[in-house]
Amino acid sequence: MSQRTFHFRLHSRPNGSEPAASSLRLERETETGVWEPLIPALTTPGFRLYLSAMLICLHYHLVAEAREQGLPLCGVEGSFSASTAPDWALTQLSGAFQLQLARGTGATTQGTAQASDADSIDRIQERMLHCPVFRNLDPSVPRTLNLQLIG
Repeated sequence: MSQRTFHFRLHSRPNGSEPAASSLRLERETETGVWEPLIPALTTPGFRLYLSAMLICLHYHLVAEAREQGLPLCGVEGSFSASTAPDWALTQLSGAFQLQLARGTGATTQGTAQASDADSIDRIQERMLHCPVFRNLDPSVPRTLNLQLIG
């Protein structure tokens, strides 16, 4: 057996108070390098289902915290990777998310607003790190989350 790496992408367009996953689309990279839609179901292989549940949980907490902060979030693009040892034990997790704010919001020219954006990112990231599926990982598994506000 060898090490495995799994790659996922997500796209969503959060809208008002609709459930976070109402516009969520997941994709996974196949063994041949092709991206295909991922629709979790009872027929999805268990480990892939576990990883997609982790990604859905992260997305849920990202959107929930943005809403609680009053951020006008209109889009989320993300990538998520997981590596395993030959025995399928997770050895590393990595996620990168771009949060798009509605036009005319956010701050790219005002220093105080940029500091506010950094605070918002920090709070969103902290909440994501405490989502139940992510938090219940073995503490020895390295994990990184990178978030970026765009727009």
